[in-house]
Formats: sequence, C-alpha cells, structure tokens
Amino acid sequence: MPGPLFKSRTPFIALLLAGMLLAALLLTGLLPAGCSSVRAPKPGATEPAATSEEEAPEGLWDLDAQAMQYVPVESWAVLEADEFNAAVDSAVESGETWPRDPIDVVEQFIRGGIGAYYTRLEKQDNRVEWPDSTVITLIRDRYADDSVRGDWHRITLHRLPDGTWRVAEALLAYRCYRGHQQAAYGKRLCL
Repeated sequence: MPGPLFKSRTPFIALLLAGMLLAALLLTGLLPAGCSSVRAPKPGATEPAATSEEEAPEGLWDLDAQAMQYVPVESWAVLEADEFNAAVDSAVESGETWPRDPIDVVEQFIRGGIGAYYTRLEKQDNRVEWPDSTVITLIRDRYADDSVRGDWHRITLHRLPDGTWRVAEALLAYRCYRGHQQAAYGKRLCL
C-alpha cells in the first residue's frame, strides 16, 4: 500500500533512481565542473584530483586514507612522559575532566591537535569493560609542510583507581616528503 506522501509508488521510485544516478555521477566524476567540490581521480591515477584551480604536485600523494596503516614503522623515538604526567596530576587536582578520557589525554600530550589531511586513530583497550590499559596509535599524513609528510605515535596509557589516565610509554616516528624515510616512518628528523 502506498505511503501517505505518494498516491502511487512511481514518484518514489523515480526519486530513488534520480538519487542513485546523482550519486553515481558524483563518484565517477562525470558531473560538470562546479557541481562538486571534489573531483574523482582519473583511472589509474595515484594521487587525488585537485580540489581547486591549483593542481596537486606530481608524485606526492601516493597514499590514501585506507593505505595509511600499511606504511611500515622502521624505528621510533621514545618520548619522556614524566613532566606531562605531573601536569595531568595538576589538572586532576584542579577539577579538569580531560584526564578521564584517554583520547583527550593523547591530544594534550601531542600538543598539536590531531589534525592533518589524513588522520587515523586506533584505540585498543586491554579489556572491554573498565579497561585499565589502552594503546592509542595515531597516524597523521600530508602535513602542509615542505619536509615532514606525517608522523606516527603509539601511546600506551594506564588508568589509575580514580579513573584518570597517565602516559606509560610514548613512541614517535616521522615520514618525510624527500630524502630519507619516504616509504616508512622512522625516528630521524626530516630535512
């Protein structure tokens, strides 16, 4: 039986087909310029299509969001966390709430926010209910920088009995646009 909006199913089916056609055109990039802010890449392209009048530089964007997890990490630097954990203690004493969320703690620890063109965050708790340990891996790629392409963080946190989190271990590696570490993350700074 037709719904209250339509006396027959024909207008509904036509509307559904029009939406599917529009989605297909958007995904294949066949809409005329100006109809979409993102154009699909040409078949076989290894870099995303430019989204403005300026073309994307050749060869820089060979990594898409799904492939970020497959870039190897060859080496890493161990970051000191004692001073940060003391700052967390002070925040807890002053009644701030961010120390109760491990992702907020990581964001404060990194101090640069977690934004980049591509950002991937994975959180693995030691158990489903009331975890007391978690590992957060944060991968950022395509910085607006001429040397550092992205970074990789693996931060292990432990929950204290009061429900707040402290950094137990923090690892950092970089990926570069040129020179060393283009195909993998490593502890050396980019030039």
